[in-house]
Amino acid sequence: MAWVFFDRQSFVALPLAFITVLFLVAGLCFSGSFLVWYRHQPDYDKHPNEVPFRDWITGKFAVWGSQQSSKQAATEILLPMAAAAFGITAMGTIYAILSSMIGSSIVS
Repeated sequence: MAWVFFDRQSFVALPLAFITVLFLVAGLCFSGSFLVWYRHQPDYDKHPNEVPFRDWITGKFAVWGSQQSSKQAATEILLPMAAAAFGITAMGTIYAILSSMIGSSIVS
């Protein structure tokens, strides 16, 4: 999404390419470490039988000596990421609007 909002001039393309490569490398490192962990985990860590998603999503999680519903746990994980995504999108939108206003000499 950064390409759409911030790639207005030629000198911005190179930093955006570096940031894209940074995220690509971070994603590849994460997926690589996950695959190594998944293939080499001890037998006692594997769950003896697969839990259906419906049972997993309606279950409870042990959190610091108490229990928390799965919906609340998912909300606590996804809400900060969604807020960051919306914030970055809002900053890009504001930047695009202000840069078009400055370019057309509405704002001096």
